[in-house]
Amino acid sequence: MKNDSIASSEELVKLLEYMVHHNEHHADELAQAAAGLSAEEYPQACLAIQESLKKMDEGNRALSLAIELLKEGK
Repeated sequence: MKNDSIASSEELVKLLEYMVHHNEHHADELAQAAAGLSAEEYPQACLAIQESLKKMDEGNRALSLAIELLKEGK
């Protein structure tokens, strides 16, 4: 592996770590906002938000795996 590739993978790890943290923060904000939304009055919107939170979590798990793989050089 060339030095510029190592620097690039290190930069990518930092970016991915930032994105995971950023996504987690926004997911928390979204969950709090959705908690104030009446599921009886807006059932479809509540379900859509719940589904988006699941997908955000799935994306963060995939990014976290990528971080670990990059750190292991895989």
